[in-house]
Amino acid sequence: MEESQLMLDDIISLTEEMTNSSAVEVWGVQLEQVRPLLRRQVEALVVGLKMADALENLAVLACNVSHNGSRLVQLDSDIIHRVDSAHQVASAALAVSKTVQSEQLQNTSSLRVSTEVLQETVHLNETAAGKSPG
Repeated sequence: MEESQLMLDDIISLTEEMTNSSAVEVWGVQLEQVRPLLRRQVEALVVGLKMADALENLAVLACNVSHNGSRLVQLDSDIIHRVDSAHQVASAALAVSKTVQSEQLQNTSSLRVSTEVLQETVHLNETAAGKSPG
């Protein structure tokens, strides 16, 4: 109860001071002196907030660049893998082509030999037919 009475007395005394015109004038002068300082502090806070926003945007951009860089590394790896696979397929196709070409050459040689044997056989048959009584 005693504390409440002290608070009430303080409030009454402050109210009396506020109603006193000279106190109001003093406070007004003090407020005018403090106002430019407060304005500068508010402007500094606004600049600080803008810088914080800019730094946050840069951090987000850096994260995006890092993420995109990781994706590019993965894409590069995929491309290298696909190029290697294509190279293996091309090498296999070249080997098959060389094998087919070699077999064609062997078949051509065999065909020539068979043709020569057939021609010789025909010639021998004709010769034999010409020599036989008939």
